[in-house]
Amino acid sequence: SKQPLFTIACDTYLTAIVSDCNENFLFVGGGDGGVTVVALSAGGAVAEASSLVMEGHTQPVTSLLCTKQGQLLLSASEDGSVRAWDVASRMCVAVTDVKGPVSAMLELRRPPPLLHTKSADELAPLAALRRFNS
Repeated sequence: SKQPLFTIACDTYLTAIVSDCNENFLFVGGGDGGVTVVALSAGGAVAEASSLVMEGHTQPVTSLLCTKQGQLLLSASEDGSVRAWDVASRMCVAVTDVKGPVSAMLELRRPPPLLHTKSADELAPLAALRRFNS
């Protein structure tokens, strides 16, 4: 059937959306700078945005990223800040200010050999890259 699974109703226009790693919640960035939490397990045709809005940005949210481990949600904004939120408590745990608006984010994972080192002195040197002639 060509019917939507559900509809999300929010008080502001939507600018970014991401689900948590278990797909229990949607985090919806809005034009008012807030990040609204929507429960996906509520059922029904209309998923009401919860009264829980994570606030802190002063301009529209431009990008959302839930880390692979699912513990942190990152939100970026036109106000030039990136906020890290604890997914379980919905509290802001860190703020990074940059010089201008942030339009996108990408999580880059460390290669396994870098995860278990104790200091920078223990890092193995990288092999030189071969040059390719065109």
